[in-house]
Amino acid sequence: MSGHIPFTKQARKALENSLREAQELEHAHIEPSDLLLALTSTAADDPATPVGTAVTTLGLTHEKLRQALRAVAKYRVTATVTPHFTTQAQKALARADTEARKSNSKRVDTGHLLLGLLAQQDEVVRPALQALGIDPNQLATEVLNRIPRAE
Repeated sequence: MSGHIPFTKQARKALENSLREAQELEHAHIEPSDLLLALTSTAADDPATPVGTAVTTLGLTHEKLRQALRAVAKYRVTATVTPHFTTQAQKALARADTEARKSNSKRVDTGHLLLGLLAQQDEVVRPALQALGIDPNQLATEVLNRIPRAE
């Protein structure tokens, strides 16, 4: 990714956790699904955030999502994870930066990360959410409605 995207502490934590998720699922690189798992984990730690309240409202849990992703994903299994985001994940991060700017925020937070992920036509994330009965567009709306707008 070119350029610098300023992330909040919570967003950086989610990005770091996405590497752990990739390692646990034995992915070759950090996929959008790893980032989504990290966001649901972060949301469970801090349920008052826009992502935390949105996933709680829709009944999305970290473990349910992990199971759905395993059922949907067709990743190559590898012994080690290269700590790089896939092109699709990089696009989601760039979109998160755009979402932060649209809300007049100077930093990308977890809500912006989730919106960036949901804006991508990922072949794993959307089907996994749909398998859990969660409409990705409704999840995006729930998060968007909870993101504070800076003046």
